[in-house]
Amino acid sequence: MKHNIREIRGESWDFSKSFFFAALSDSICKQPSPYLSILFIKKGVSPNTITLFMIISGVIGNILFAIPFFYSKCIAVFIYWLWYIFDCSDGEVARYTKTFSKYGKELDWAAHLSCHSLFYLAVFFCFYQEGKYNMILLAAITIIFVSGELIGRNLIAFDSLLFEGVGFSEVHTRTSIVTFFTVKIFNFPTFVLFFPIFYVIDIFFNLKFAYYIFIIWGACLSLYSIKEFIRYIAFFYKN
Repeated sequence: MKHNIREIRGESWDFSKSFFFAALSDSICKQPSPYLSILFIKKGVSPNTITLFMIISGVIGNILFAIPFFYSKCIAVFIYWLWYIFDCSDGEVARYTKTFSKYGKELDWAAHLSCHSLFYLAVFFCFYQEGKYNMILLAAITIIFVSGELIGRNLIAFDSLLFEGVGFSEVHTRTSIVTFFTVKIFNFPTFVLFFPIFYVIDIFFNLKFAYYIFIIWGACLSLYSIKEFIRYIAFFYKN
């Protein structure tokens, strides 16, 4: 059976709309992911198994990134990209084969919660190895950023309930400019894909800018999560 890339990716997924509205990580990784999905479909690999691949690659990537060895951090960059391609692929395979389960949805959710928190921990160890920063301050910042990310993941869960059955473009045309840039550039998967690249460049050329990128990017994620949290409190209070 010949599999069509458009069918694998999803008939509703329009690249022109996605590139404008969706996260940068999705716009990029949804280009190669269908080819991997075709391989999984041909081999009969289930979506839950692909999600397990995602978890394993995320854990391995975080371990490699935390190791105080330059080349292991370089390898971690590629592992992180594979991690998110797996994340795109498990949904594509599930939709194409119509293999859905509550367990699969919860497994995917747990994969993000664990891998995202571990990524912040890996970044903390990277800066700790440099020995140039106040560790108490860095630990406090990391805890705040992890908390903001966990809040953000719960807000995504609320969105999936509130906008269930609502079209993709209909939801996103109602967003503000702040929401647009947060979703497009400052969302967490994009952070995971691009920050390690910045960090490796920073270490190689000794430029010392990665720490400030971490602070700015993490602060934007956290502040947006707090803003959305307040908005949801007001929403539930009124309703």
